[in-house]
Amino acid sequence: MKSILIRVLACAVVTYWAWVTQGPEGLVYSSLVLSLAFARPIVDLAIDAYRSLRALAYRDIEGRQFSYRGTLIDVAEDDHRYRWLLLRDVRKVLPSLPRDDSIRRMLAQDVKTFGSESYPRIREDALLAYLDKATNLESVKFRSWVEKSVAYPSRRARERSMQ
Repeated sequence: MKSILIRVLACAVVTYWAWVTQGPEGLVYSSLVLSLAFARPIVDLAIDAYRSLRALAYRDIEGRQFSYRGTLIDVAEDDHRYRWLLLRDVRKVLPSLPRDDSIRRMLAQDVKTFGSESYPRIREDALLAYLDKATNLESVKFRSWVEKSVAYPSRRARERSMQ
């Protein structure tokens, strides 16, 4: 803010001096000083406005959207740094996945609904354990992706928080 005030004062002095010494022509020449003085702050302001609007637009999904071969998968993280994948999104990748109530019976505490959501989520390690038994090539590839992209970073974050 000080920088802009100093620029305004300097430009006012230069513009006044140009007006007194050269009249209306001096204002034309002093406009060059004005453009040089305020070009950078205006560009910085535009960049900050763009970044702020972008952060505002993406605040709900930031850090939660993962993509497996073009399929978006919503991932939430709990207080203990475990990641929970939305079953509806996992089912887009693995259509042969059992229904929600069957998975809830099999995995009990590792499948739950967060807050006001209506769709259940499955914990990363439970999904990996379930996919360990899979023989389907697509399931094996998806398991590898979950391990590398979701579970491993989550595990590292938990280990760092324990230290």
